[in-house]
Amino acid sequence: MRILIDTNVILDVLLKRSPFYETAIEVLKLSARDDIQEFVSASAITDIYYICERLVVLLVVYRISFWYIVRWGYSRLYKK
Repeated sequence: MRILIDTNVILDVLLKRSPFYETAIEVLKLSARDDIQEFVSASAITDIYYICERLVVLLVVYRISFWYIVRWGYSRLYKK
């Protein structure tokens, strides 16, 4: 049997999105069976890359902002 894995299933696993994480893991574990082949479309690969890259950028911006607020204080951040 062949199964096409949806983008959201991969993202659920990579990002540990609740409440779908456990179910998505079970779907991906099906590939261990000899009678099942799992596939991901080429466009899903690029979508997953784009979404994960954006999340990394947002995380870096969040960490820099947090560091600035801790270091200099919130009031200096918006001082006119």
